[in-house]
Amino acid sequence: MNYVFDACALISLLKKEAAFDQVAALLARAVAGEITISMSIVNLVEVYYGFIQKYGTREAAEQADALPVFWLAQ
Repeated sequence: MNYVFDACALISLLKKEAAFDQVAALLARAVAGEITISMSIVNLVEVYYGFIQKYGTREAAEQADALPVFWLAQ
């Protein structure tokens, strides 16, 4: 099964907001090879830019490094 994330999915995961546990569960399934998750680079940049604005470059880079990037759409 294939899923497509938008920016809100990652934001909820990184900020541990509503439904972050569902997003985390989907990512765990993707790591296990059960499903495929993709995301447009535009949405990823939206998340990254928002974190730069709110937390600064260092925190944004740390958050980005923690993401499983193998599922990002090319």
